[in-house]
Amino acid sequence: MAARFEHPPAETRPWVYWFWMGSTITSNGITGDLQALQEAGFGGNVMCSMADICSPWPAPIGNPTTPDIVAFSDNWWSLVRHAAQESHRLGSEFGVGNGAGLPRLK
Repeated sequence: MAARFEHPPAETRPWVYWFWMGSTITSNGITGDLQALQEAGFGGNVMCSMADICSPWPAPIGNPTTPDIVAFSDNWWSLVRHAAQESHRLGSEFGVGNGAGLPRLK
């Protein structure tokens, strides 16, 4: 039992919510995040895209690294595909959350 606790089967490893905040997404960042999650022992993730699909967003995200990445654009889907492929390569599960993020507070 101790060995199973120290090295749990893949189907019992925890998952994380993985938030993509606006236009701050790169393929290198995706790969780095997924490698870190895999090394930490997580079994999967649920990617949730936020910020640019909540209009207007209640707080600016300054200095976006990739302003051409907007949710549901071709560039964005290319990165989602990359994340799915990298997850598969690393033996991790990949999911996509369906939600626009946080509502604007008035």
